[in-house]
Amino acid sequence: MTKTYVTRYENQTAMNFPIYEGEEKNVKNNHLLGEIMMKNIQPAKAGVGRCDLLMRVDANGIFKVEATMQDDQANHEAIEISLTQNQPKYDVDELITEFAEIF
Repeated sequence: MTKTYVTRYENQTAMNFPIYEGEEKNVKNNHLLGEIMMKNIQPAKAGVGRCDLLMRVDANGIFKVEATMQDDQANHEAIEISLTQNQPKYDVDELITEFAEIF
């Protein structure tokens, strides 16, 4: 699943994407799994910088998140998080459905 985010501020040069696990509406009540920091975004007007965030879970329970700037494909960051460490086995299809509902 891919979602596109845009810069919020004029001349913004970075975007942070925290990745949480949990079902609480209040994010601080959920568990931070990791984060991706996009740097070196070309300064421009707010809303011009566009970043595609791709999220997927493989059959081994590895949650992969990739962020890529649309206007600079070389500006790419990724993180892999094992969802099976000290946690119950996740149903991959169920996770994909839940991600689709959220985004």
